[in-house]
Amino acid sequence: MSKNRCFAPLLLILPLLISIVFLHCFLMPTDPDYWWHVTAGRTIIETGSIPHTDPFSYTSFGKEWVAHEWFSEVVFYGVEQAFGYVGNVVLFGLILCLIWYIVYRITRDRGIGELGAAFCATIWFVMARGSLNVRPQVWTVLLFSLTVFILQRRLLDHRGSLWPLAPIMLLWVNLHGGYVIGLGTMGVASVCAFIMAQPGTRWPSARPFVYILLACLAATLLNPNGIDALLYPFSYAGTGNASMQYVQEWQSPNFHNSALLVSAVLLGILVALPGKTTWWDALMVGGLAVMALVSARHLPLFGIVAVSLLAFRMVGLLPGLIASIKAWPTLRLLWVLCLVWPIVGINNIYRTVQAEQPLQVGRMATTYGYPYEAVEFLRGMDYQGNILNQYDWGGYLIYAAYPESARYVFIDGRADVHGDALMSDYMLAVGAEPGWAEVLDKYGIGVVLLGPNNALVSVLDVSSDWSQAFTDELSVIYIRSGVSN
Repeated sequence: MSKNRCFAPLLLILPLLISIVFLHCFLMPTDPDYWWHVTAGRTIIETGSIPHTDPFSYTSFGKEWVAHEWFSEVVFYGVEQAFGYVGNVVLFGLILCLIWYIVYRITRDRGIGELGAAFCATIWFVMARGSLNVRPQVWTVLLFSLTVFILQRRLLDHRGSLWPLAPIMLLWVNLHGGYVIGLGTMGVASVCAFIMAQPGTRWPSARPFVYILLACLAATLLNPNGIDALLYPFSYAGTGNASMQYVQEWQSPNFHNSALLVSAVLLGILVALPGKTTWWDALMVGGLAVMALVSARHLPLFGIVAVSLLAFRMVGLLPGLIASIKAWPTLRLLWVLCLVWPIVGINNIYRTVQAEQPLQVGRMATTYGYPYEAVEFLRGMDYQGNILNQYDWGGYLIYAAYPESARYVFIDGRADVHGDALMSDYMLAVGAEPGWAEVLDKYGIGVVLLGPNNALVSVLDVSSDWSQAFTDELSVIYIRSGVSN
């Protein structure tokens, strides 16, 4: 069999796999936080400074804000200004493709062949796709994958330099608060280098890892928020944190979701499969498994180290996977994959169209799922008092109304800025729990903008103190009696 004939299916499979990954963001709804992120980027560009207090809401106006994702926000705004939202979709589609390829390379380094590595990288994507969108967290997934790639090569194969990690960390600390996971990963690598070295050579073996960890710690100080940026990630620690209690992605994953079920199956396979485990695998997979079980947002990071260990175990159980694709005796499986993946891609597009969700191909992000008509109604409405808005619509209100947004926004995705007390008051009010009326009085609420399924809507609908001013399939507006319309 000729070399060209062997590689023809591979050249078809990899682009098809990559194309599915690339198209993912075109099929995703606009992330609720994108709206305020791009508005923050606009503020930074227009004012030439990074905000250190909240300019967007009336409940937290002037309150300290650590804008730890400032560089991501500048990128969002700059790309949107130049190319529209679709430019950001293309950018993040390319980033997802790069992450997929890095995961592919990480698994190839564990001794598995091309087909097995592509399979493992695709398992990662299926498991992580729910968290992958045009959002700053994707930068953490990218830079974490690069960090694992560099550290694992040096630790297990004694290849490559560790020093690229310093500029990676400098970039990371200004893009997203997940940089602290990168520092933790370097700490784990330092411990593993010490444990895995031969007696008498342990400190010399661990020294390069310790040095790069110290260099990266120094690099994290090069940010406009100084030490506050280093302390920020730890604000999410503790069981009393409102984000951990109320924000879905910070809670434990729901394994009834088919994509998240893949994570549970993968974890079960890793536990059940026999084979050796290095200290690196044990500490990384074990630590990130705990993090992912506590908060679903960590599943993409867990998936990277989990499929790496999966590849290592598969090589021990299925030696045929070590062989290069050139040595495979038959290409039938490869041709089947060439037929299956386009069907998967077409199915994804079909499901998106069936859900009536527009594809992300325009200059503006789609407002599917956001109260566009209700906001337009509010613009022409003469009212008194503040607005109580739905949590996941706060970012859109900031984008649609800034710089007047401080009149509109009760709460948005910046739960760290608003604090636990406001989050608790919001949940009490929209849940129509005892004391809801006192919360509305406390914040001077004269207008309520919520989805029709909120418990508070049912209560206001029968209240003599409130009347419905606007409704559509997505949202409803109530005004307090005495508020002009």
